[in-house]
Amino acid sequence: MDKRIEKIKHQLAELLVIVNAFQSEAVQVRVIDGLLQVLIDSADSSGLFNKEGDISL
Repeated sequence: MDKRIEKIKHQLAELLVIVNAFQSEAVQVRVIDGLLQVLIDSADSSGLFNKEGDISL
């Protein structure tokens, strides 16, 4: 579990550099919003969420 958390932390740090490269806060929000939407859509199609919307591991 620790390795997965460390990997996620590293990926978020990399994402932070990319998002902060945009000067406009509005653009930063749109980038993060788009990324989260893609993640949610892919989790929905993979069956990660149960019908109540909870994550089923």
